[in-house]
Amino acid sequence: MKWKMHSFGVVNVFVWALALCVMGCPSTRTGQSGPQGRPSTKLPKQPKLVVGIVVDQMRYDYLARFWSNFGEGGFKRLVGEGSSFSNCNYNYVPTETAPGHASIFTGTTPSRHGIIMNDWIDQSAIGVGTVVTQHSSVLDSRFPYLGIAATRSVGRGASPFQLDATTIADQLKAATQGQAKTIGVSLKDRSAILPVGKSADAAFWFDDVTGNMISSTYYPAMKTGFPTWVDSVNALAQPKRFLSDPSGWTLLLPAAQYLASDNPDDSRYEGTYISDEPATFPHLFKIDPLNCCGEFKSTAWGNLFLKDFAKQVVSHYALGADDVTDFLSLSFSSTDMVAHQFGPQSREVEDTYLRLDRDLADFLTFLDARIGKANLLVFLTADHGGAPNPTYAQDHGEQGGWIEGLQLRDKLRLQLGDQAGKDSLCTAVKGHSIYLNRRLAAKRNLNLDSLRNIVVTAMQGFPGIEKAYSATDLPTMKPTNAGETLLQNGYYAERSGDVLYLANYGYMQAPYNKNEPWRYKKGTSHGTHYDYDTHVPLLWWGWSTPVMQSDVVVVIPDIAPTVCTLLKIAPTNKCSGKSKL
Repeated sequence: MKWKMHSFGVVNVFVWALALCVMGCPSTRTGQSGPQGRPSTKLPKQPKLVVGIVVDQMRYDYLARFWSNFGEGGFKRLVGEGSSFSNCNYNYVPTETAPGHASIFTGTTPSRHGIIMNDWIDQSAIGVGTVVTQHSSVLDSRFPYLGIAATRSVGRGASPFQLDATTIADQLKAATQGQAKTIGVSLKDRSAILPVGKSADAAFWFDDVTGNMISSTYYPAMKTGFPTWVDSVNALAQPKRFLSDPSGWTLLLPAAQYLASDNPDDSRYEGTYISDEPATFPHLFKIDPLNCCGEFKSTAWGNLFLKDFAKQVVSHYALGADDVTDFLSLSFSSTDMVAHQFGPQSREVEDTYLRLDRDLADFLTFLDARIGKANLLVFLTADHGGAPNPTYAQDHGEQGGWIEGLQLRDKLRLQLGDQAGKDSLCTAVKGHSIYLNRRLAAKRNLNLDSLRNIVVTAMQGFPGIEKAYSATDLPTMKPTNAGETLLQNGYYAERSGDVLYLANYGYMQAPYNKNEPWRYKKGTSHGTHYDYDTHVPLLWWGWSTPVMQSDVVVVIPDIAPTVCTLLKIAPTNKCSGKSKL
């Protein structure tokens, strides 16, 4: 099957809406099934299980790029049997994992749900001590981790407390008087926790040090203790077994079939797992006794492990087993970690997606056999895209470069007449934000607006900076281009910096740590308002999903209201997207 996108446009949206109404929108919790529990020809009035799949850092063009080597049961099945939207984009910056997952499942942007980055600078703590405190999107010491030794959980824990909006899962819980089971699964904590919101039964994620799947005391399913079946999974030590395999990570297909990635296999744009070793297949690993499985997430094995764990979640929690609609969020993180290390042009990224395609095929087959396609509503998207490696872009005659964050910070401190450390007015360059020490400014009787304007002026002409904006002006300014609109949608006053900026095309912020030259400025990252970071797939499959391909404009916050409309439940409380029915 060749990849082909058709321009159906708005007409198809009305066709889909009509088809959905004819096929039946949910109004009761009673499903329809034929003999021996098989789906009948009459469509169930509601799905038994909704599955939201997120592929971390999946650019839209990866579908076409890897299409020829995909099997028939994964991405091709979703496209061929479901609805595919070719023009789905993020409508805010910065484009990162935590805000991406929050936006998909809340139906709004960071300006409303509050998750502006993976972590941000705690304004209230600036100037209190010598350490700049970063506030994680999910870190919450009030709810200690479960699944690891209690000594490692002291002062550490996680919850969705920072999320300032309800999710699809929250709305489903409310609509079913708490009967719906809602669970999030990922290798990353934020990718497991944020999608299912504050009322979820459980969320599970991966611990790098032990290689265990863990959770926290926040969740009701943990009130009677950590599940014994998860303990059994952890006891198998599968991540350690993968990393200890003497064959290492090998190519899935013969090397000659990898036509969508650079040749030769090794290049100067790719990071490596171990210093002074080439970035070539097979990849072998050395297990750190103090951090057994930190590299595991950065391999294609991570997706296989997570898929198998998700199957266990479906079985042990009996998701989709009765007439009350349940919800599962499944986020594949290894695609992001591999791309960060090796870059989008690498054979490692291509192999990861070919293997993920097999994992998706197995998971869809499992769900179909257990619950039935007619009882399933599945959607697949990504939390953001990914940029070309800037050095790679330059070497291939394209625009690109590195924003040197430390140099920018030092320049701003000089312009502000400051010294380094806690006595500096410029505290940090984080994401697309510049954070100032407001407490120190007040102590010196300095006007904050004036300081912000000094920073904006100083940033003009800095390599990689398109334009900077004062937080004083940003919320009320009238955008003159798409980038400014996206910056406004990503601004949340209580957490964003004092000055925000847009990057030039092809530029990304250089990592601060130069102590690992085998990784420094290698691979890729994301975060900008350009197509390579914002354009992602959106696929629908299963219950009430017509076979269609459309180029109608869709933004990520449209996903949640579409699901809520299909389920006939109230929209999320801060929804700004629109149902595409």
